[in-house]
Amino acid sequence: MVILQKKNDRAQQVSIPACISCYLGVTEPALFGVNLKYMFPFVCGMIGSACAATFSVANGVMATSIGVGGIPGILSIFPQYMLQFAIAMIIAIVVSFTLTYIVGKKRLTDEDLYGESIEDTKDTELFISPLQGQIIPITEVQDQVFSTKMMGDGFAVDLTDGNVVAPFSGEIVMTFPTKHAYGIRNDDGLEVLIHLGMDTVELNGEGFESYVEMGDKVKQGQKIAKVDIDFIKSKGKSIVSPVVFTSKHEVTLLENNLIKTKQKQIIEIM
Repeated sequence: MVILQKKNDRAQQVSIPACISCYLGVTEPALFGVNLKYMFPFVCGMIGSACAATFSVANGVMATSIGVGGIPGILSIFPQYMLQFAIAMIIAIVVSFTLTYIVGKKRLTDEDLYGESIEDTKDTELFISPLQGQIIPITEVQDQVFSTKMMGDGFAVDLTDGNVVAPFSGEIVMTFPTKHAYGIRNDDGLEVLIHLGMDTVELNGEGFESYVEMGDKVKQGQKIAKVDIDFIKSKGKSIVSPVVFTSKHEVTLLENNLIKTKQKQIIEIM
């Protein structure tokens, strides 16, 4: 559960201390704070323990007394059985972890995984990606102006489609004569820069079509520009296109084509 909910800060405050105490023999925090709360980790843990117990019994593992649980429990095992007991512990951990991870991927909601319900944000800051293609972390962009987040946090898209749409309803606050970059701001002050390709300013507008001007009001999903991907590539330019939050939002790439900002907006990558 620590791995599954690694991006849920609230859940981590419970699961990490519970995990540590459980391995040291105090199981109540994990049992009541995590396992029984979601139930499937409890069942998966029981299955893993049953597999380990079967192995121990089959190998005749014996202890000097009923000792503490968790990892320190090996201290109560007769020395000649410590290796078998260690293997049984590994079985318990691996089987339980694997089952919990597999089941958790199917059972946990986005709110469980990320600590926030997407439904709670659909009326405020949910918006679609302005570009289609493979999502790339902004830190992997070749241009250091973007990769060092000098202009703000964000992500980049390796384009597979040339259409550029408005990620939300708002105002076009910046356009370049070379048609390769656009700034959009909504009524809540969220501002995004869409930069089409790398070093494409050198093309002086060739390979781009623009459908908006500065000051225009746009609706979410409205086409604002188009990129001729083949032409850009023929000129030796990269089509990796940064999408930067110039309003200083910090961005985290999530699974399931989602992005979360520090301000708790959810951004859906269509």
